[in-house]
Amino acid sequence: ATRDQMQAARNPPGVVIRRAPGNSWSHLTFNGAPGSLLEDPRLRVAIIKAIDRSGIARAMQNGLVTDPVPLNNHIYLQGQEGYQDNSIPYDPAAAARELDELGWRLNGDVREKDGRRLEIRDVMYNDQTWVQVAKIIQQNLSSVGVKLKIETKPGPGFFTDVIRPGNFDVGQWTWVGDPFPLGSIPQIWGYYPDNTQGNYGRIGTPELNDLIEKALSALDPAKARDLANQVDQQI
Repeated sequence: ATRDQMQAARNPPGVVIRRAPGNSWSHLTFNGAPGSLLEDPRLRVAIIKAIDRSGIARAMQNGLVTDPVPLNNHIYLQGQEGYQDNSIPYDPAAAARELDELGWRLNGDVREKDGRRLEIRDVMYNDQTWVQVAKIIQQNLSSVGVKLKIETKPGPGFFTDVIRPGNFDVGQWTWVGDPFPLGSIPQIWGYYPDNTQGNYGRIGTPELNDLIEKALSALDPAKARDLANQVDQQI
């Protein structure tokens, strides 16, 4: 084939290729239920700072997109009006300092406090992609003295027997977004102790619930987006 024919085959007339982010997003859910290892929100924030989510995005999407970046909003997907970066930055030095301040001191390779080791169970469906992500996180956290134990589970009963009862310290699965991002806020991020709905980490406050209700009841779309991002910042 001639060069012109090859070029025409790559770019057929009348055909335009467009790219857009998908509407499913992978995430980590921390178990902050009363009595859990990660109940203290300051501990969760410190651990989050030690996880290189940009590195995970590059490892997972290299070659699929030009510049892989993580999703930095819990409410809006990239490309939706209202999306903005509200994420906690990757800062392992700050993570180590904050863990020290919380009393989690290094004892060998793993931190301890009151005789309890900072070993967290990362539970996921037995899939190679999830395991690859977990191994990156495991390496990240080991650098600040947090031990991540990878636990894979079969698909049948994964949510009913493991995630919904809260049998995890960190859980990995996928949520799916839609054109109506505010609709699922109460189900996933609202905190109702007697009905977890989709809030399997059991993390929340009455103040966050009130802010969610304000975002849902706002009639001005711009005001609703602003309130939704305030919700995201609190999450």
